[in-house]
Amino acid sequence: MKEIYAVLPSAEQGNFFHFELSSAWLVEADSSYDVRHCAASQEFIVIRTHRGEGEVELTTRRLRPGADTLLVVRSFELLRYRTREDEWVFSWWTGRGVGVEPFEPGRIYPVADSTGVQLDEEVIRKLQSPGAMTRRRVVARFQELFWRWLPENGGAFSKLAPALEYMHHRLNRPVGMEQLAQRCGMSLRHFRRCFLAGTGKAPKAYWEELRLHTALGLLRNRGLTLKEVAAELEYSSSFHLSYALKKHFGASPRELIADRRSENVPKKGEPPFVLPPPGAG
Repeated sequence: MKEIYAVLPSAEQGNFFHFELSSAWLVEADSSYDVRHCAASQEFIVIRTHRGEGEVELTTRRLRPGADTLLVVRSFELLRYRTREDEWVFSWWTGRGVGVEPFEPGRIYPVADSTGVQLDEEVIRKLQSPGAMTRRRVVARFQELFWRWLPENGGAFSKLAPALEYMHHRLNRPVGMEQLAQRCGMSLRHFRRCFLAGTGKAPKAYWEELRLHTALGLLRNRGLTLKEVAAELEYSSSFHLSYALKKHFGASPRELIADRRSENVPKKGEPPFVLPPPGAG
């Protein structure tokens, strides 16, 4: 008798990560491409740049993904994206992450994989298939492609991923430090030390800052009132939220929104578009 077996840790302990794909585009943008982002969901956006350079504006900073790079951002943090050079050729994949994230959101990774834009186009075209089984097979192929884009090791950030994922999905509820430490398989003292080293902030400060950036994104992207945002994130009152925003960003909510609207308004942009079939006019 012979048996071969494997016992795996749970998903929360880093066993796997699955990107639950919901939409995909392939974009060949010229210098006029400039789009405001109006969604504020918990989904991830994966941007794989092949040629040129783009600028991705988040609530916290601006990033410039160049040729042969990978950038993953959270939808609610994205405000605007545009071309920085004569062209920006990239694929854009939207979906929900399941499991421990093997990457740091908002970090630009170099892609060593030699696959070109043609493979991305092939995957997206097959996703348009009316057959459910075909789409399932292509989604599985995308998972393989995604892992080929990612670095071999997500770095020290990855061991904090269970806690960070938990924080991002519980923005309206207090987060217990003991529970976060347990999710990462660490003692409370070790977790606090690792968290500070990995993010530069204490867990509570990180969570509060995350809530404020989310509130700002909701005010700017979804046009909600201060009262509505305070209710959604369960602040005690709109006054409390207003005070917290002003203390953190150095300006009142009205000034923060006005500052966004006073920027150069980009040309009316459509969402990323799928390339037309070969030979189409």
